Amino acid sequence: MTQYNFQKMLTERTIVAQATAVGAAGVGIVRLSGFSALAIANKMIKFKLEKKLTPRKAHFVDFIDENGQLLDQGLVLYFPSPHSFTGEDTVELQGHGAQIVLQQLINTAIHYGAHIARPGEFSEQAFLNGKLDLLQAEAIADLISASSARAARAALQSLTGYFSQQVSQIAFSIKAIRVQIEAAIDFSDEAIEPASLQSLYDENKKLYEQTKQLICRALKGLTLNSGIRIGLLGQPNVGKSSLLNALLGYDRAMVTDIAGTTRDTLQESFHIEGVRFEIVDTAGLHDSNDVLEKEGMRRARSAIANCDVILVVQDIRNQDSLLSYIQQLRVCEDIQATLSRCLGVRNKLDLVADVSTYDCKNEWLNISAEQGTGLNVLREKLLERSNMQQGQETQFVARRRHVSALQKTAECLNSAQGLLKEQALDLLAEELRLAQHYLGEIVGTVSSDELLGEIFSTFCIGK
Repeated sequence: MTQYNFQKMLTERTIVAQATAVGAAGVGIVRLSGFSALAIANKMIKFKLEKKLTPRKAHFVDFIDENGQLLDQGLVLYFPSPHSFTGEDTVELQGHGAQIVLQQLINTAIHYGAHIARPGEFSEQAFLNGKLDLLQAEAIADLISASSARAARAALQSLTGYFSQQVSQIAFSIKAIRVQIEAAIDFSDEAIEPASLQSLYDENKKLYEQTKQLICRALKGLTLNSGIRIGLLGQPNVGKSSLLNALLGYDRAMVTDIAGTTRDTLQESFHIEGVRFEIVDTAGLHDSNDVLEKEGMRRARSAIANCDVILVVQDIRNQDSLLSYIQQLRVCEDIQATLSRCLGVRNKLDLVADVSTYDCKNEWLNISAEQGTGLNVLREKLLERSNMQQGQETQFVARRRHVSALQKTAECLNSAQGLLKEQALDLLAEELRLAQHYLGEIVGTVSSDELLGEIFSTFCIGK
């Protein structure tokens, strides 16, 4: 039996886990779900007034262990199948949020036959029981981990099914075209009328454009979900760490006048208008024989390779061009590819008496990390690079696998355009089948056990 022998799990497995965050709190919740959830819960409670659990009604009870020992007092709620989050019988035990008490409740449930839930298993069961699709299940984890109000709103949109509807509408329209094409293949003695062929071509082209638009929106949703990774790059003592502290709004990195203070990479995050930026401070790049400095510079170049935006920091009194400065830093061999990710920042404006003598040449932003001068302009530039400016509200969150599947769908629809012109019906039907398959992977109508295991393993245990 594989890990995901779902039928057996649905009929035999009852799971238990703490549904609230770990740590002391006023209230803590232990959740049971599965065929034996009600029977197990009934053994763990002693009623104060009622004689049995009424669905969707809070009951004040004593919680007891297998020996009848009082563990806690609190509320118990019962949600019978299929009207529960998981679609199975579900019981929630709501007691005081002491970790020792909650663990005792879990241990008692296990004694009566429950299994400790795997990460994401409650959401997984909801997906398997048709309570939500795979996109919505992922949105639960995205909502829990949202780091800004903007990200939370977008995750909630995905949870309510907005993104799923966009994907399903395209999939439904592809299926409609596919039905006509496969009917034409089955009755090959009857040629497709030119008008019908043109209609199919126009519809396929429309779907291709819709998919491309959805990709653009999904990329924004991916940015909001994953954030933008920024790398600070420059020579020693140009103020990279001071700029890091200024963007964060507090002193995180050590700042001194001694060159080479930063020896290792330092990563932190901050937000601009609800968009998360992961910023990496790196060691200054220069010629050195010091073993520690050389290792720090190696790590700096490695970190920069994975950044979406590179903030190239230069002392304002240095008049090198951006290209020349990057070449001196020897970031990588492909200078032009690196240059496209770079945003030039000339720091220490506060040390210059006459700013007019230091021309930006439209490739540098003049700032003072020490005094905060020019930082608002820098933040605007970073938002521009993220393509997430104010007023462009993201309607849903997305993940890399969603974007990849949509891009593959677009490729299939693009190929279908040419095949429609050539009337290569067999090849056309296969391209449409693949397009429909990729969309099915997004919402979970087509999914492998391996994919489901990978997705739900990233969830917290109680969800």
